[in-house]
Amino acid sequence: MVGLAIKLAGGARSMVRTGHNVIEWPFAPEIARRLAWLYPLFCAREVGVSRSVVEILDQHPIARLLHKRATYIPNAIEPEVLLAQRTNRDMRAVLGLPKDTPLFGVVGRLSDQKGMPYLIAAMREIRTELPGARLLIVGNGEKAAELHALVSELGLDNCITFLGPRTDVADIVAGLDVFVSSSLWEGLPTVILEAMLLGVPVVATNIAGSRDLVIDGRTGLLAPARDSAALARMIIRQYQQPARAKAMAAAARTHIEQFTIREVAQAYSELYTQLYRRAWW
Repeated sequence: MVGLAIKLAGGARSMVRTGHNVIEWPFAPEIARRLAWLYPLFCAREVGVSRSVVEILDQHPIARLLHKRATYIPNAIEPEVLLAQRTNRDMRAVLGLPKDTPLFGVVGRLSDQKGMPYLIAAMREIRTELPGARLLIVGNGEKAAELHALVSELGLDNCITFLGPRTDVADIVAGLDVFVSSSLWEGLPTVILEAMLLGVPVVATNIAGSRDLVIDGRTGLLAPARDSAALARMIIRQYQQPARAKAMAAAARTHIEQFTIREVAQAYSELYTQLYRRAWW
């Protein structure tokens, strides 16, 4: 919105804006609707962080009328920085868990978007197959109290641990048997990129954005969103088929080489250079 105000005030020759999610401004849909009409009119280019975001931007009536097509430039991670954060601590020992504990985890804001009630419910079914399994939830957010209450209501206090915000996320994720993303919608989730870089098998919901990273059966496993039973089955499968899960994790590390900060910075540099030349010459 700030960029749009500057553009309208005549303070910028050219403006680029990036769409980061398939549902933008979910807490203020009316504002989102109005901005969706203004951006194609006043932006020299719109960028989408996933193929699905690009498709949504391209389908807007104003964008189609003006023959404006969005540019795909994905989110990225900086591998060297993330890997440098690892201390190789044994997180089971840190958390006081037996060495053979099946350990699953999720990292994200405790909000409606992340679909964590479905993951929590999945743990009931996981525990019938893997009685000693534990789920770690890293993060905080507006739904924290509701999620704590749900865990108690389902009698899962002894197998789900809320770790809150942490500075040792790389160590926590690297120590998991399976990283889980239960999101209901996403742009392009960098937390999945980070888990893949750390070599952890992934299970994610079959939603736009996540599908750019998790190729079902090749770089991870996908489960339908809002389906706790299916999510539980995929997590159990990843854990009980370690050789296959390891192969997927290796394929995932190769797949995400295109999502490094160097690649993405180069793409933005080329876009800005192109638009700068067009604005001044």
